[in-house]
Amino acid sequence: MAEVRRVHEEGDEPVRSEQEKGPRLVSGTPVRETPSEGSLRDTAQELISDVGDLLRTELQMARQEITSDLSGLVSATVWLTVGGTAVFLGVTFLLLAVVFALASALTLGGAALLVGGVVLIVGIIGSVIGWNRLRSVNPVPRQTINSVREDAEWLRDRTL
Repeated sequence: MAEVRRVHEEGDEPVRSEQEKGPRLVSGTPVRETPSEGSLRDTAQELISDVGDLLRTELQMARQEITSDLSGLVSATVWLTVGGTAVFLGVTFLLLAVVFALASALTLGGAALLVGGVVLIVGIIGSVIGWNRLRSVNPVPRQTINSVREDAEWLRDRTL
């Protein structure tokens, strides 16, 4: 089967048939062929589609991470509320017992003031500790944010 070559104008490179293999040569040097407009368009569409898929995946990861953290926070809050209420009631009755025990040595009012002052100091210390621990809780999805930053850097490097 004979290969057919066409020449557009005199001096132009001959059009290569699909049967020819290997790189195109000009003066014996391989020449890198540029992709056609169609393949550039296809590549751009594929890139846009991949970026969309990547963003959807990152958003899904963020949603999962936030949901997981939030459900753990809600569960902890419920159990802290239940435990705190029980402790509050138990401590209240114990403090009443202490007030009545001290009432034998002091007046009832003096015993109540003494116990109330001690409880107030303990409560302030506990509140400060709790507030500091609460400030250290960070519900921001750090892993997802880092992943999105890495993806953005990768995409920026690929497009520049």
